[in-house]
Amino acid sequence: MKSTDLQPYFQPSAKVLKWVGIVLVLSFVLDFGIRLGSSQFDNSEWQLGFMSEMIDRGIIPLIGLAFIYAATGFKAVVTPMSDTAESAPPWQDARFWSFVVASLLGLLFILLVPLHFTTTSRLLNDGLDRLEQQASQQELLVQQEQRQLQSIASSGQLDQLLQNPQLPPDQLAILQELKENPEALNARVEERLTELRQQKQSAEGEAKSEARTTQLRAGTRSLLLAVGFVLIGWTGLRDSQ
Repeated sequence: MKSTDLQPYFQPSAKVLKWVGIVLVLSFVLDFGIRLGSSQFDNSEWQLGFMSEMIDRGIIPLIGLAFIYAATGFKAVVTPMSDTAESAPPWQDARFWSFVVASLLGLLFILLVPLHFTTTSRLLNDGLDRLEQQASQQELLVQQEQRQLQSIASSGQLDQLLQNPQLPPDQLAILQELKENPEALNARVEERLTELRQQKQSAEGEAKSEARTTQLRAGTRSLLLAVGFVLIGWTGLRDSQ
């Protein structure tokens, strides 16, 4: 079958693939271009969310550029060689610029790997600092409560407080235990401090695990997207020479 016999089949397919590819690429570019209009580059959480969403949706322009590349192949099949040989330089062809865009997107997604890793690490360190501050504040409150109870016991006000009918049941139980066994207060405080430290370690472990998972997932996806874009871009630029 001659190439001219394939024109009724390949030409419409090439046009459809080309325009679908253009729509996919433009929708991606416009979407993130609009988001950049309300950018918050000084906000690490916004930066991470922006990069994560870009990586998650990076498959859209990749498919679009693959469609455009396939459309050029279909067109080459049904177009005689004499018609495709043009004296104009490659950069005057719109297809050339689509391959340039693919190469640039490949570079962008390569750069997103270290940027995403650095931003995630910065947010992790900030979160660990907050956990440390919260744990220190909670331990300080427990120690302050211990000193208050010790002060009550040493001042002789314990019996008077135990006779107060307005005292909440939980505080009454603590004061009663303090009267019956003063050493139990120290044991209770140590138990509470140990519990707080364990909660802190558990929260730190979960935060580190989540950050590593996020970095691995985003880094792998971004690198794979970069490879796909670079392959389309470089192959297209080579074939357009």
